[in-house]
Amino acid sequence: MRRTSSPLADDEARPSGRRLSWFTPPPRARIRRDSGVTVPSIAPEARTDRIGGHQVTLVHPYEAIQVLKRLNSEEPDRISFLSVFRSGSISETTICNVCLRPTQPLCNYTDLRTGEPWFCYKPKNLSCDARINHAMGHYNQILKATEEKLFQSGVNLKVYIRASGPASVTVLPKKPGQPEVESSIAKVGPSGYYYQGVWHVFGIWAHFGTFPMEIYIRRLLNIRRAVVRLLDRAPDTLVVIRTGNPKVMPLWSSLVVSDWHALQCNKVLRTMFEGLNVHLIDAWEMVIAHHLPHNLHPPRPIIENMVNVILSYTCPQSSG
Repeated sequence: MRRTSSPLADDEARPSGRRLSWFTPPPRARIRRDSGVTVPSIAPEARTDRIGGHQVTLVHPYEAIQVLKRLNSEEPDRISFLSVFRSGSISETTICNVCLRPTQPLCNYTDLRTGEPWFCYKPKNLSCDARINHAMGHYNQILKATEEKLFQSGVNLKVYIRASGPASVTVLPKKPGQPEVESSIAKVGPSGYYYQGVWHVFGIWAHFGTFPMEIYIRRLLNIRRAVVRLLDRAPDTLVVIRTGNPKVMPLWSSLVVSDWHALQCNKVLRTMFEGLNVHLIDAWEMVIAHHLPHNLHPPRPIIENMVNVILSYTCPQSSG
């Protein structure tokens, strides 16, 4: 892996008085916030059914969200990555990340074409060109004593709140002449529901949990540009995008891949690809609506439904 160079490389790689070192991201995308959620009222059969039991979940109290915002702003390097540098019999391992504190010289591996930043601390006795691999490092839990109380499992961390009244939704038969709901990534709201164990659809994520949202926006902007170029060359190309999903959240997980941060990423994702001819696999709602426990990697029945949704786009049934 060779060290890249650019007009900004020397300035970005040189330690300075700044707290963190990374390239300035593009202007923040404007995120539209919807005020409500509409429950679909279309059933695949002419009958009345009751769908599931609805639950309200307290993922984080307001005060905990402020802590997560602070951590992502002040401590985006709390998960570290490692790279080995080797030349002959000499080998050194240093810390790498998108955001590194400029306390020592840096190797700048920023992609010159996309502008995606990546840095490693420069080894003491080897050049930046001697980097040979990349690996996960360690996690530094940085919480103040008073903040730990805001992340207690079973108390204020992903706690289910029981309903005080009916907790199910009645789905009525489709009315004659009622139009079908078209698939659109731009619409925010339920994209389907489970009926007899099958998800009916009407219509980069986990590893960004420790960084400011600007880092995620930068990556999506680059992906969006690539998708636009692809669709310009081949308009009939099917592009399918999968959202993030909720997961089990012990203390460690809540501080690095929080459901709250994943939901913010999903909102940015929808806004970023609004207006493009792409399809959305709404993993978030597919996990929320299923009775199986939440997991970073959803269990097989949910994955099977995701695959079925993709196949419904790639192999649509003939209308005749």
